Amino acid sequence: MSLSDTFESCCYNSSPNTSFEPCIWTRETCLNNLNKKNLSEKFPHGLSEHGELILVGKTRLRMNPSNRITDQIGQVKKSTYKLEICHLNKIYQLDTFVLLSFQNADCFKWCNFESELPKNALRVAYDTIDQSILYVGRTIGKNLSLIGKLSTNNFKLITSVKKDIKSLDTKFEILCLKPSPQNLKVLCRNKIRSILNSNNLDLVKLKKYVKNSKLIDFIKLKNFLRPNECLYKNQSIQSVNGKYRLFLDNCGKLKFYFNEQNDFIFLYDKVECLWFCDLKLVVIFEDKRSINFLASFSTVCATYEKNSKLKLCNKGFLNLISSNEEKKIVIQFRYDLSSYINSETPKYDFSYFFAPNDEFNKESNNEESGESEESEESDQSEESDDDDSSSDEYTTSYSSSDYSSETD
Repeated sequence: MSLSDTFESCCYNSSPNTSFEPCIWTRETCLNNLNKKNLSEKFPHGLSEHGELILVGKTRLRMNPSNRITDQIGQVKKSTYKLEICHLNKIYQLDTFVLLSFQNADCFKWCNFESELPKNALRVAYDTIDQSILYVGRTIGKNLSLIGKLSTNNFKLITSVKKDIKSLDTKFEILCLKPSPQNLKVLCRNKIRSILNSNNLDLVKLKKYVKNSKLIDFIKLKNFLRPNECLYKNQSIQSVNGKYRLFLDNCGKLKFYFNEQNDFIFLYDKVECLWFCDLKLVVIFEDKRSINFLASFSTVCATYEKNSKLKLCNKGFLNLISSNEEKKIVIQFRYDLSSYINSETPKYDFSYFFAPNDEFNKESNNEESGESEESEESDQSEESDDDDSSSDEYTTSYSSSDYSSETD
């Protein structure tokens, strides 16, 4: 498979002690370069009634957020060269799509679905219409196994066969990842952080405890999430300028810290993790519900420490929005300093949690992945830039305007 076929490499971090191999989304052009043996080994698949492999496909993104199509999962046959998806009780065939694959065939498996999701089920997309997470499912049969999507909205497998939509409640499989031991570098970092209790320390306070600059760089909070990476309990990310932190505590409470005195705004409760899916920051709750995190939050209910000096506007807002140009989550934060109390013009601060490409590459040496993974990530980011400049429109068996209007 050539590097030009690679569309996105998705990294996963399950816990401080385990890791997963990244899955890879490749352009539909890779079908021209791969034989059946390669497809069967590294591409999760089903089987048609004629013995043809059915691959896992996903809709490619429109980079304009005002005209986005929600993520959808479907099945692809090499003979048709089209992605077939079920959406809003209709079947669509798309000419432009990406295919799911892995570098190593031993890092994934199919597990039976029994009333609840199997452990380590692979999250592949986020449906912005239903506000639900999508998983890959496969029907069980001797001579026929169809690929479909499973949504946390109803936990049913939706697939298509002979131009008909099929819905299953039981007797199907879910694509899962196989965990492996975490690398030594990450284990050392996590141990030092636990000793210093630095999971929620801002950079200024960290420098008071640690004097060695190299050690600070090694254990300081990261300011970005890789595609499809998650922020789990007792973890935090810090804005690039060091002012703000998003912290998910051990009780599942998601908090936004806005100064060095640990003043915070409470955002959500009973959160399992925070998931960066494409340009969407998704909150996944313990009951498997999910919502797009990009929103506005009132600053009225801020919690202040005794030594706090900064007070927020009673009518202030914390706005989180996405930026396509640099693939980051932007903070628009309104607050008052003492010099602005009597001013009619509100003061805003702008920062972000997800670093642009140059900063991503610069700081990747301090992140959880090994050096080989970091070089792959750098190469991928260059490919992502090329893809952004030529974002393709979808070609469907229906008119593209019909599909867009249904998803708005």
